Amino acid sequence: MKLLIIEMVMILTLFSCVKDEFKDDELSIQRTNYTGNQLRIDGYYYEIGSDNYLYPEYFFYKNGTLIYIGGRYSPNTIDTELTDRLKQSSYLDYAKNNKLSGGGYL
Repeated sequence: MKLLIIEMVMILTLFSCVKDEFKDDELSIQRTNYTGNQLRIDGYYYEIGSDNYLYPEYFFYKNGTLIYIGGRYSPNTIDTELTDRLKQSSYLDYAKNNKLSGGGYL
């Protein structure tokens, strides 16, 4: 009896691992240009960590695109390091294909 229960649990577990079974919902909000002035869209937002390093969070674009950039940077070198990282084609490919980074909205 225990063996039967274990086998049934394993079968149910395996069926729940189907990758393409569930898809994300389509976006229901139409993208429109941002025309307000409450949010600056000419740069990036970052968090200052308890270790005094900067942790970039998001780029916002006028057309509604949002990119999560992440990383850990020194306050003295963030501009050059972040610019260099964003110029790398490997990072751009990663950001385009990663839902956390904006996933296809670039």
